[in-house]
Amino acid sequence: MKTVFLKIVSGIMFACCFFPSAALSQDWGEIMTVTEATNIRADRRTTAKINGKLEAGKKVRADFSDGGWYAVFRLDEKERNEKKALGYVLAQRLKAVGQPSPPQPKKSEEKAAAVTEAPDKNNEEIILRNITFKLRPDGHEKVFIALNRQASPALSSVQDTSPRVIADFKNVASVKAGLQNIAVDGRLIKRIRSSFNPATRMLRIVLDLDASKNYVADQAFYQAENLYVLDLSEEVLKK
Repeated sequence: MKTVFLKIVSGIMFACCFFPSAALSQDWGEIMTVTEATNIRADRRTTAKINGKLEAGKKVRADFSDGGWYAVFRLDEKERNEKKALGYVLAQRLKAVGQPSPPQPKKSEEKAAAVTEAPDKNNEEIILRNITFKLRPDGHEKVFIALNRQASPALSSVQDTSPRVIADFKNVASVKAGLQNIAVDGRLIKRIRSSFNPATRMLRIVLDLDASKNYVADQAFYQAENLYVLDLSEEVLKK
């Protein structure tokens, strides 16, 4: 299971919150094993500069868990100082020493299979079947994008007087009619727009957001239903 994470200082933060269990080390942090080869990023986002790489089976000291990422250190690092970290690694790529790899989550709304960070290698063309919106009682606002197969869009955001989240899908064959402009009754999401360019086979889905809010957005894919989901909630900033 892998995730996509993008953090922006103000405005919108993308994250996924599945964490492996961790055993306490003798002094600080957790001694953890890398479950598969992974990049060490300069920041808690997949688009950040790559500081290095960890091979599967490598042991590191991990601490400062935040937003689905760990700061990782050399095993012999004695000072608990985040500035001395090698960088950041997705939590799903680590497991506590002596513990089994974390189990795959159940296919439920709260524990959907997370969207992979790796590029989509499936050559089958994508068909957009529908876009629906759901406002949950807990304040979360979910956008369900129904496809014919699993697909991972390139996710980005725009921070200005008209903030928005943008999901770009490649290798799209067709799009259901009537999805170009969807008005929704969300407190955070104000409108959903989509545009499809047959020449480039690119589908762009845009969520227009309330400019007065800060956001956290989780993304997931429900394999059984072929549903890609964006889940937005309001980020309460600490004072």
